[in-house]
Amino acid sequence: MKQNIKNTLAVTALILGGSLFSIHSQAALVGIDGSSSIGTSGATITGTDLSNPGFITIVLPVYGINTGDYSDFVTGTVFSLAGPLNLSDISSWNIVGDATLQGSYTATELAIISQSADFLNVFTRGIYYPGNQVGTQVGGCATGGNSCDNTDTSLRWSFTKTGDSVSASGTLASPAIPLTSVPEPGSLALLAIGLTGLVARSRRRSANQIAA
Repeated sequence: MKQNIKNTLAVTALILGGSLFSIHSQAALVGIDGSSSIGTSGATITGTDLSNPGFITIVLPVYGINTGDYSDFVTGTVFSLAGPLNLSDISSWNIVGDATLQGSYTATELAIISQSADFLNVFTRGIYYPGNQVGTQVGGCATGGNSCDNTDTSLRWSFTKTGDSVSASGTLASPAIPLTSVPEPGSLALLAIGLTGLVARSRRRSANQIAA
């Protein structure tokens, strides 16, 4: 009798354990891993130039080349921003597109990478809240009984003013690309100058050796 009770308890424990494991597996959350380039039809500003842009209105922002968990986004899908964008209002940089399909993005950090009359590079970081189209590709965060988790994400915008026209583009990346990993244009220019100097010195050294 005691043995039967032990066997019954053991079987019950296995069943409960299996059920808990199944529930845990189905409820697991996986972070988004992917990126999306953002194209636009340009932008308008209320200020004098990009050194003092005032309010920036993006014209027809669309998802461009999409990779990873964003790969099921249809290229050319138009989304909307909370803007007009304002450097003094971080909430204006949020993506409030189709939250059911693509999802939404809430910025919590904003930094100006570089700014001049003709150029403006803005880095934002926040949380991307996935919609139904995120991570549905093979092996994505929404497959295998998992769900895509809200993910630390970065969104960088670049603006260029030529005459009276302003162009704009962006890059969405999950997980976020830290600001320290984004090279500033000035740093790239210094690197290029340094490499040019090294090449010139190398050529002079080679010429001297040949002459000797």
